[in-house]
Amino acid sequence: MKNNFLVRKIACNNLKQELYSIGFDENYLNVAKDKYEHNLFKIFNLTPVQATILKQTALACGTDCAVNKRVLLHDIDFSDAILVATNAQLKAIIKKLYLQPFNLKLLAKNLADKLNQQIDAYKIGDTIFDWKKTYIMGILNCTKNSFSDGGEYFDIDKALDRYEDIILQGADIVDIGAESTAPESLPIEQEKEQEKLVEVLSRCKLKNYSVPISIDTRNAKTAQRMLELGADIINDVSGLAYDEKMAEIIAKYSAFVVICFDDFIKENTVDETLKGLMNKVDVAVSNGISEQKIILDVGLGFNKTFEQNITLIKCAKEFTSLGFPVLYGISRKSFIQKITGLIPKDTRDANISVGSFLASQGVNILRVHDVREHKNAFTALDKVLYD
Repeated sequence: MKNNFLVRKIACNNLKQELYSIGFDENYLNVAKDKYEHNLFKIFNLTPVQATILKQTALACGTDCAVNKRVLLHDIDFSDAILVATNAQLKAIIKKLYLQPFNLKLLAKNLADKLNQQIDAYKIGDTIFDWKKTYIMGILNCTKNSFSDGGEYFDIDKALDRYEDIILQGADIVDIGAESTAPESLPIEQEKEQEKLVEVLSRCKLKNYSVPISIDTRNAKTAQRMLELGADIINDVSGLAYDEKMAEIIAKYSAFVVICFDDFIKENTVDETLKGLMNKVDVAVSNGISEQKIILDVGLGFNKTFEQNITLIKCAKEFTSLGFPVLYGISRKSFIQKITGLIPKDTRDANISVGSFLASQGVNILRVHDVREHKNAFTALDKVLYD
């Protein structure tokens, strides 16, 4: 974030690669892997002085901090760092950093926030989301060409039946879209998108359900029309990048927004996704969108390789430490098909398996087609996790 430290809590089992990525001495990677495999935080863009003080402070508190091997020579401008600490050690480090110069008081505050982090409850429509469980967003595609159910709910009556089914099956949010984001799909004309969504949303609102409605669109004019009709959330798979007016419209109507990271990843999957999401948060906030109305989506399937999708699932807990509710859209995605060798509609069991793992990692919202089955799975999982 601008004028701030960015701290990533590392949860995945890929520490060796993470040490390598910050420039740590390759000769000691195997030794360091065993030494640092504990409660881990990755801290980005420290100056050599900041990195040195942080390492010295960690050592003084009985733990350690891995930094780039060139930090001591001061021939590098910035270094990332990996800090290992128990909660007790971290509290001691924070206390000492508050007394240090070089803007390290701000780092102390950020680390303290990570230690005690909780996401405030959101009131979306008439519903309170306290984020103490994983909520279900049911999918209603009113398209002719969605990758798994295109055409099934293009007819208005069938769309309305699907809307009612989603709610009766236990969805906490309904996400309605009229433009396919499947690979190689062509953009829909905004007039046609709006025409379909106006017809569907207007009829849905007449049913007077209290379940919040999300609109899946990249177009600001469509978003504005839907918000005027009573939509609660705009789910923008472009992360506010496709239409330059989108953030302005969402802010104007004080709406909630799902911000997706859909960029290509070059090297470090988690780092680049985390930084990309927080950059998009900066854009949203600078345009007047409240931080308390932002939901983050890591963008599974959007410009991601098979391996990158799997990494984002394995490391889901790292994104839940960002301070915002996190949404994962796993349902019937191609990487699930690749794992199972099944067509989209036959991957239900695999989707529930992956979805349950994500719920166990603290993911706040799952966007799914098979609402009833996920509801049943999460009800059982909640009993195990929280009772």
